[in-house]
Amino acid sequence: SSSKGCPASVEFHPDGGSLVVAERDQSVHIYDCRKLGGNAGSNNSPSTSTPVASHDLKPFVVQECHFSPCGEYLMAATKSPDGMGTVRILPTIPPPTSMDEETKHDDDGCYTLVGHTGSIFCLRVSPDGRHLATGGADALVGLWDTTDMVCTSTITRLQKFIRSVSYSHDSRLLASSSCERMIDIAAVGGGGGSGAEGGGNGG
Repeated sequence: SSSKGCPASVEFHPDGGSLVVAERDQSVHIYDCRKLGGNAGSNNSPSTSTPVASHDLKPFVVQECHFSPCGEYLMAATKSPDGMGTVRILPTIPPPTSMDEETKHDDDGCYTLVGHTGSIFCLRVSPDGRHLATGGADALVGLWDTTDMVCTSTITRLQKFIRSVSYSHDSRLLASSSCERMIDIAAVGGGGGSGAEGGGNGG
């Protein structure tokens, strides 16, 4: 089905009840899956349905959006107007309550956290919900503690833009890829370490 241009990302809520669509026009829409068609030829696609919630993140550039594993909040990987890579937490679902005073609460209700010296292209919350990994244009992978939403360490082995990050099912390993012929696999364990173990290879 079509959308408003080319969507940046799509993802189902963990309970399967809603679908989030991040658009290239810097908007984010959440749809009720009960009102979306399930057949290949259906007109009840996100492009023809009314969202239950919408957010216009301009002037931030949206790369992708993801729910946390428990579905309690939604995070967007973005670039701010000054070029910094930022994580934006949308107000549709209450964000973590323990954020410190340095966390900026915007007029539009979003929380903004600066994490990279360039756009954040990808992010992923660990399956246990304790950590967040972000990948940016600065070739760094940031590892965040989701309790306080603080970046505790970075993985620095890749040399080009980070395009994708993914945790293993037990949250102990983090795979990262960039515009290089290799995949970095770091042992982050339960403590959000700097990825001292693991190598990564590509053909």
